[in-house]
Formats: sequence, structure tokens, C-alpha cells
Amino acid sequence: MGNHDLYKSKGMSKDYYMRTVKKNLGHYHCSDPNYVFKKGNIVFVAMNGVKEVIPGSCGYYREAELIWLDKMLSKYKNKKVVILQHFPLLLNETKSHNLYKKDEYEKILSKHDNVIGVVSGHYHENKELKDGNIYHIVTKNFSNNKYYKLIEVDDKNDLIYTMLVDNEQIK
Repeated sequence: MGNHDLYKSKGMSKDYYMRTVKKNLGHYHCSDPNYVFKKGNIVFVAMNGVKEVIPGSCGYYREAELIWLDKMLSKYKNKKVVILQHFPLLLNETKSHNLYKKDEYEKILSKHDNVIGVVSGHYHENKELKDGNIYHIVTKNFSNNKYYKLIEVDDKNDLIYTMLVDNEQIK
């Protein structure tokens, strides 16, 4: 979920949002905004950084969420992990959109060598950067359905490949 998806002040709390999604998707979706799923040899960790009480354009991962992330990265220390989240760890020129207390999140990542990728959105631009062993992928706003991004994870070589596909080229 992203910062435009919910605001408690507008009647859409995280709990209500997750209950609504689960009601519509059934057992295909977790009832918690932070969850883990596996695909092949890769563990995907979905992180929620939305501030529901005081809405804003910057993300914030609460201490409880960072503790949970640390536990998940320890639990799956022998697996390759890709983190999925709305708010990027990469800095943006628009400082108001950067992650609040980013250093606390990065401290958690520095303790683990199993994270190979962080996939996020929020900046409405395509941006990719490898920082140490972690490949950061920021995806553009795809709501206009003109294109999408394919992401392939090679867990044997710790490589991530991306390709931007234009729907017009497929037709």
C-alpha cells in the first residue's frame, strides 16, 4: 500500500484496508500489511511504511515494523530475500518524498547479507541502483497501463534483471 491508498483521517485505516483486500481476494492475501511469501528459492518480504494517522509524502517504518523485518531476515538467513515496499530507500531530489529515519532501516539491512533486492515505487520514475549487494528498483507509476516492468531474479548468481515493456509494442 502507498501513501495515496489510505489515511485514517479519511476513514481508511490500514486495518480496514487489509480487511477489504482480504475480503475480495480471500486466502490469496494476508490480513497483515507486513508479510512473507516464497516463490522458488526466493523469499519476498512485503513491508508497509504508510503513516495512516498523520498522512504525508514520506514513508516511515515504525520500530515494530523494523524489528519484524530484522526477525524475518534472521529467520530466512539461508535464503535470498527481495523486499517489496512502496517507499524507496534511494534518495530523491524532492526531499519531502524521501524516507523518514532511513538510517534506522539501513542499520537493519547492514546486519544481513541475504537481501539482494528492494523493489519500490512512490517516486513515479524508473530508477535502478546497486548499492553494495542490494539492487534497488524503483518503478514508475503504471496506473495508465501504457507499460509495465518485468523483474527476473537469478538467485544462483544474486542477479536481478529488469525490462520495461510498452503495451503498444505488444499489440
